[in-house]
Amino acid sequence: MSLSQKHSGKVFVPWFNSAEWRKVYQMLCSENERNYSQALHILKIWKYRTPLLSAGVEGTLILLEALLIEKYNLSDEQLSQIHSLSLMRFLNICAANSEKQGTFHKTAVKNQLPKWLISIRHDIAHSHKLPSKAVLELSLHNCLEWVKQKYWEVQKEIIFDYVVLGSSSNPKIIEGVKMYVKLKLNLFFHTVEIEESLIEKINYLMAKKYHKKIDVKDMVSLLEENLKQSLADPSYTSIAEKMTKILVNTDVLLNTQTEVDSEGNEVIARDFRDLWSPLLNILFENGFLFSLLNDFLEVTNNSMFEDSICNLASLWIKEIFQGLQKIRIVKEEIDAIAMDNVDQLDPRTSTIVLKSVIDKKYPQFKGCLEFDSPHCLTFVSAEVFQEKILNFPNNYTLNFWKGSVLRFNKNSENYISDTLTLVKKLIWSTVNITDDEVYTTEHLQEIFGNDMDMEWTDSSDTAAVIVNTASSNDMEVTKKWTLLKDTSPYQGCPLGILPHQKRNVNPLLTL
Repeated sequence: MSLSQKHSGKVFVPWFNSAEWRKVYQMLCSENERNYSQALHILKIWKYRTPLLSAGVEGTLILLEALLIEKYNLSDEQLSQIHSLSLMRFLNICAANSEKQGTFHKTAVKNQLPKWLISIRHDIAHSHKLPSKAVLELSLHNCLEWVKQKYWEVQKEIIFDYVVLGSSSNPKIIEGVKMYVKLKLNLFFHTVEIEESLIEKINYLMAKKYHKKIDVKDMVSLLEENLKQSLADPSYTSIAEKMTKILVNTDVLLNTQTEVDSEGNEVIARDFRDLWSPLLNILFENGFLFSLLNDFLEVTNNSMFEDSICNLASLWIKEIFQGLQKIRIVKEEIDAIAMDNVDQLDPRTSTIVLKSVIDKKYPQFKGCLEFDSPHCLTFVSAEVFQEKILNFPNNYTLNFWKGSVLRFNKNSENYISDTLTLVKKLIWSTVNITDDEVYTTEHLQEIFGNDMDMEWTDSSDTAAVIVNTASSNDMEVTKKWTLLKDTSPYQGCPLGILPHQKRNVNPLLTL
């Protein structure tokens, strides 16, 4: 079910990002008519953006329009005709969509379509009498279940956001991160046999450096060392965003359950958290940790993610800041010792000893995430991160706000109390105010008006990006579209998102 049988490579898609696609998938899985209606509105918006939809999306749109049609002013005969046409269109687009064209029956059987649906299509096409209304409705519902299984279930495992990066990024490093992550998860979940292709890829990646095949037990440590050396190179700082996007994913760091600690607090499962401690230390030592934290914060602010995922992201922020608080105390103690015993100070030994002392002095830090290099602490990034949270607080903010971020930044007790009160008021005042409203294509028509038929300027530069030109003074649309030749300002942005837009906020959804 591709966009085109002749197309190969990456294509622009009508959804804002993969989170919006997954939101529609969740609505379809709910089997709730209200959710079906919201999904239909979003699919119509996709149709406006990309008239030629993939077969699975187009088929879903056809089915929902038929199932949700207003029935009160239609006779049974009219309704049957509409359902028959919709069923015929769906089967022709989806069930018979393949590279080799043949009879419908052969193609439909190959696509595992129930034979009774094939018979109903034959009756619609050739019989003088249409099937009954009940049979047609049953057929539409079965087709919807079929397309969920054949398109939506399959795609949800592979769909991801493709991000445009600058040319300075090193694909080998990104590939190494993906291999490392996959190997760690295989080992953690006790996969009986690690994929042979993964082992071959890792050996190929390491062959030039180590000139030998590597045992699985040594692969993790060697990949970590390779990643540490690569990230220490200043020329590779541009890959930070793409690398942390790989990690802040429901298949990686957000692929776990929570547990309750001895004090009754919800936390990331300890064995899963400790699994990633070496990687978090590598990011910390190379200045990439706050890029990771920013990605976690984006998840908590993205209402298209499930509550459990947003909650996990907020708990990761809490875990990381607790580790930072502990290493900050260690740094302060080392600095104090250094002033009195400059010649006798062994930083590594002092760090290990002080951590043990601090565990007794500050029991709240015992068992928290461990960072090993006090000299890598950065305070400016933490203050900027605090300001970001203040700009967009939500109900997950409370998981890490008072005891973690504010404490790490050493805010006064009065400031902590005041901001906590303010954040709670902001959160509670915005709860349920939109009631999961989804803007429809009718809203688009109201917004754009006649701008849907705008003029286009000619250009021979086919690689340019089409943008709307607007006055810098009053931002009034000039109703003139032009081709932008310099696309450098858009590097680092997901496809379809402009630099001034927020990639975690969908402009067409208020969820």
